[in-house]
Amino acid sequence: MLARNRRLLVVLALVIAPLVSLAVPGLASAAQRERFALRKGVFDGLWHNDPVQIIIERVNPDGSFKGELHFDPHGRWGDVRTGITGHLGRDDSLTMERDDCGPGGQVARTGRPEVRGRSMVWRGEVTGPDFKERFELRVPLR
Repeated sequence: MLARNRRLLVVLALVIAPLVSLAVPGLASAAQRERFALRKGVFDGLWHNDPVQIIIERVNPDGSFKGELHFDPHGRWGDVRTGITGHLGRDDSLTMERDDCGPGGQVARTGRPEVRGRSMVWRGEVTGPDFKERFELRVPLR
């Protein structure tokens, strides 16, 4: 009976140890994702080099989000407002598209965000049919 219990403990240890080692990186990743998570709010940024406010209205658990892009009323485009849809990737990269330009009309893509001062900053490019210009989103750290 004692030998059988010991064998059972050894088998359990052999099964549980690899599972724990797989779970630990996942837990660290989840904690890091929480730290970098995009959230609802009004944030400053750039869309094709022009100052904008990026208003995130809803962020879904799968990383997709919806909101609005508002150009500076005194900038070269005037008081333009348009809807946006986007997705936060598994590596925290960001893809965002204007709703008023049709599918693939103007798309912003970034790599992973960086901490700059007291903000998370996503930097990348906005591409359109005939241009490629700067994109930036600055989200203050909590």
